[in-house]
Amino acid sequence: MANREPILEFMLSRPKLFHCSFCRVKGLEGVFTITGTVPDLIAAFEDHVQQFHAEGEDFSQAAARIVKEATEK
Repeated sequence: MANREPILEFMLSRPKLFHCSFCRVKGLEGVFTITGTVPDLIAAFEDHVQQFHAEGEDFSQAAARIVKEATEK
C-alpha cells in the first residue's frame, strides 16, 4: 500500500483559503492563506507537512506524537 500524501486544497467559493487535506476536519489547523507569493504558500505548506505529517500522520496523530516527544525530554 502506498503512503498517503497530504494535499494542499482549496474551494472555489473561498479561493484565498487553502487547507491541508490531512487536517481539514480539525477546524483551523492546517489552514493557509495567501499573504505573499505562491512559492511562499508552498513553502509554508511544506513546513507544515514536515512538522505534522512527516510519517503520513493525520493532525491528531502528529499532535499526540509532538506532545509525547516534548514530554520525554
